[in-house]
Amino acid sequence: MKPNASKREFQTRLGRLARDLSTLTVTDGLSAMFAFYRDVRATNCDLDDSGDMLLFQWGLYDLGEGEHFLIDLTRQFIDSRLEDDDAISQLHLSFLHIPEPKLLVIETGDRWCASPAELQSFEEFVWSNPALVETRSLKLHRVTLEYDQV
Repeated sequence: MKPNASKREFQTRLGRLARDLSTLTVTDGLSAMFAFYRDVRATNCDLDDSGDMLLFQWGLYDLGEGEHFLIDLTRQFIDSRLEDDDAISQLHLSFLHIPEPKLLVIETGDRWCASPAELQSFEEFVWSNPALVETRSLKLHRVTLEYDQV
């Protein structure tokens, strides 16, 4: 798969699971993104040189609409044929929640998964992360799926 086709490919995979963004739960979305990373390799993205990684981010962010509590799983691609920022693109799966008091005490953070070999321990970290534990049962404000060049 070419990185610029990742959004379409991920949406197709969601469709096969009878899921779409309007009804996607955090648990189903993250599970689908983990499977997508495990099963589908990106062309021209060297795994041995951090060319295809996952990034889990959480915390309070203002994305232009005021503060929201964000749970985000990003797949980052680095095309080995290109240089500098032109080589980097990302597929972001983001879950935004209205900040509730119990979320305000969770520190913002992130963690990388550098390769599929690290995926199992990365998944264990994500599933046990306090940010995810506290937001699983909350109503989502919005889910987004975006692909962009860095």
